[in-house]
Amino acid sequence: MILITTLVFMLASPSHSLLKMTFEGSNRELAQGAIERHDLRHREIEPRIWLIEVESGSAAEWAERLTRAMTEGSGRFHGTIATPEETEKVRRGEITLQR
Repeated sequence: MILITTLVFMLASPSHSLLKMTFEGSNRELAQGAIERHDLRHREIEPRIWLIEVESGSAAEWAERLTRAMTEGSGRFHGTIATPEETEKVRRGEITLQR
């Protein structure tokens, strides 16, 4: 019984974070490629703004990782935690994340 309760709790607990990444640069395809190289579930919700799902790490850490994945001088990412509204839209399927 304890095992079942533990499994239910683990499945109910979110193990992923939804982050919002804003790209400061002119080439959105480079930004998209940086996200895809990290094999992250993502969706561009506005030009140069993506929601990404990560297992661990802060928004600042992921912004730095994504920026490093691009050629120097091609732009940079800035990250925040997704809003509760954005998180709810992903949960409800209004925003579908892709790999």
